[in-house]
Amino acid sequence: MSKIRQILRMYSQGRSKLSIAAQTGVSRNTAKEYLVAFDASGFTFEGINTLNDKELEDFFGKAMNAPRTSVWWPCSAVSRR
Repeated sequence: MSKIRQILRMYSQGRSKLSIAAQTGVSRNTAKEYLVAFDASGFTFEGINTLNDKELEDFFGKAMNAPRTSVWWPCSAVSRR
């Protein structure tokens, strides 16, 4: 399982950013960046979870480098919240 998927799964379970960072081995700021991009996307964890690891990494790589007002999404078939 990718680190990103693990971070998002734990977040969807209600875990704190600090707890997620400690359990995944990433910094709190890195976890926060993924979570900000996830929240901005408007997608559910279930929708994100349908992506393979490469698509997930592509999305978050591009989403974290994009202006905060827009988020790129690779697949229109994923359900939004």
